[in-house]
Amino acid sequence: KEQLICRLDGFDCYTFVETVFALSNISKKETPTKADFLNEMQKLRYRNGEIIDYSSRVHYFFEWAKLAEVKGLLTDMSPVLGVASPKTINFMSTHRQYYPALKTDNVALAKIASMEKVVDKYKFYEIKKADLPKIESQIKNGDIIAFASTINGLDVNHEGIAYWKGDKLHFMHASSEEMKVVISDETLQAYINRIKKHSGLMVLRVI
Repeated sequence: KEQLICRLDGFDCYTFVETVFALSNISKKETPTKADFLNEMQKLRYRNGEIIDYSSRVHYFFEWAKLAEVKGLLTDMSPVLGVASPKTINFMSTHRQYYPALKTDNVALAKIASMEKVVDKYKFYEIKKADLPKIESQIKNGDIIAFASTINGLDVNHEGIAYWKGDKLHFMHASSEEMKVVISDETLQAYINRIKKHSGLMVLRVI
């Protein structure tokens, strides 16, 4: 059964960004509570804030960003800083073997495929690797960074939070290589150049 699970002692890259964003949002309250945090996470994680089933969760980070933008929580800077990069979003429905909830459930699969068609209608923009040096001075501390994918059907591979060390742009993320949350030793440019499956990046600015 689909349920809201929130942890502060372990993350993947997606849930790390989501959790930090939720904590940031509730910090504006005079006396934020755990209930406020859980409510904020539910609103961010589930379409219309409703937990119905597996398909009601916002699985693609690109859709998560666009829904947060509609709510007035952030601005996608990628159309301003980058270029149009058309994508077909269908990785989940075409790779059901990777998702336990989809392996044998055709109803869930059909719902996911229907959701992908909606996400597919959003225009996808990214800053290409080669163009990052031209625009990186416009990236601010706290901007959400999402690394666009070269994998067919997939929107992004990884997410983090922009962090300037002096005059060098790095980022904070839940690292699968280091198995913990870190500020990258590599600059953002060095990291994105090293990871071949990253084609570029999205920049999302918190309002």
